[in-house]
Amino acid sequence: MSRNQKTRRNLAVLTAIITISCVIATVRIAKNVTLADGIENLPFNEVTSKSIDTQFELSQTLFQIALLMTGALWGLVIAKKDEIKLVFSELSEVVMFLSSSVVLLLSVGSYGFYLWKVSHYFADASVAATKGGLGPYVPDIFDQDISYLFLCQIVSLVAGIFNGVLTLVSAHNLRE
Repeated sequence: MSRNQKTRRNLAVLTAIITISCVIATVRIAKNVTLADGIENLPFNEVTSKSIDTQFELSQTLFQIALLMTGALWGLVIAKKDEIKLVFSELSEVVMFLSSSVVLLLSVGSYGFYLWKVSHYFADASVAATKGGLGPYVPDIFDQDISYLFLCQIVSLVAGIFNGVLTLVSAHNLRE
């Protein structure tokens, strides 16, 4: 076994360990959330609005990074004949590709659930404010009932970027 093959095998093991660790961390984060019947309200003002906008913009940027990295990985799968591409007959490449894809898709999924949950809470708050004649309040999106999804998005994106870079390096520089 050549030095590059050993390195690729070690990278495959590392990406698998990172993926398993990320999935375990995500499950633990989700299990430690104590879902209440609702979340507290924040008074709606300029500071609250700016905080919420900043959180959404950051989450959207992280989502776009995950899509970009996923596209780069899948570009190796659908590459043209003379371009560098993944060889699925090599176990190390399959493991690295799948490990990277799993955590990147976990990040994308966390983003989707995060937006769904936030929009659900905002819709409920709007209905409650209209019916109850409440003042200008918004749901506290920084509450653990929502923010755990944002944390899962970040954790899985970091793991996905690391795994993706290792996969790309392996495909471009370590193939014989």
